[in-house]
Parts: sequence; structure tokens; C-alpha cells
Amino acid sequence: MSDVEAFRKAMLHFQVATLEDPEDDLAWCEWGVALMHFYDLTVTEDETLGSGLQTSLLDMPHMESVSLTGSGQPMSALEHAEHNFLQAILLGNTQSHYNLACLYSLQGNVTDAMSYFEKAVDCADLPPFEVVMQDLWLQNLRNTSSFQNFVQKLAKEAEEFDNS
Repeated sequence: MSDVEAFRKAMLHFQVATLEDPEDDLAWCEWGVALMHFYDLTVTEDETLGSGLQTSLLDMPHMESVSLTGSGQPMSALEHAEHNFLQAILLGNTQSHYNLACLYSLQGNVTDAMSYFEKAVDCADLPPFEVVMQDLWLQNLRNTSSFQNFVQKLAKEAEEFDNS
């Protein structure tokens, strides 16, 4: 089984899980992560962000009911992931703040990425610092002065705490 097929199978299982228990915040969150990995595996250098994935998602069994926007247009994998992360947050999942920061950074929306990164810090739900600094999905955000200033501020606060 290819990686793409494995993620398609995983996404179908997450869909079933959320249909059986719509309040399972972790299933919504992990489904979003699977969609982001699916995006990574299926996007090519020639495609614009999210294009080419709409058919892939709609071709999956039972995905037609959850793969349309409010206007009836197909969702891209990243739009679908965003929806799932927001649903997880509504259900109390704090890990999804970091995941949304990654998603928005990947899309080049560094303003929203920074906002959700700050929320993840406020919720104390970040991976280890080394992971944050190497996460490929956060590359666009890490290149901003707002992120660099924020990290410096956190480091200063941590140092002051350690010295008190």
C-alpha cells in the first residue's frame, strides 16, 4: 500500500470515528493532521496550493458529504484540515492551535499562523522547542520578525523565571 493510499484509508477511518462520535475532539484533530500529510504527499511543485487535491478527496468513499464548502464548492485538503482543526478547538482540543499555526504558515498566512501559535503557547500545548524550530510546516512563520521577537520574549521570560 502506498503512503497516499494509507492516508486515504486513515482519513476514511477518522471520518467514521467523527460520524460515530461527533464530539471526539482528538479524532477531528488527527483527521486534520492526516489531511495535511495527504496534502504533502500529493501536491507537486507545479500545482497551486490545494489544487489537484479536490478530486482526490471527492473520489474517496463517503467524502462527498464533508468535502464541500458552504457555496457547494469542493474543499481542498488544507481547507478540510482547517475545518477539522476548528471543530476540534470548539470541542476543547488545545493541540489544534499549534496545528492551525502550521497550516496557516504552510499557506503563507503568517498573521493567522502567529495568532494560533500564540494561542498554543497560552494553552501550554506546544511540542518541544527543538521540534518547533525544525517543523517544516512552520518555516514561513519562523522567517518572520514577529515570530523571532516572540521567541526571544519567551526565552527572556523563561530566563527571568529561572533566576527568581
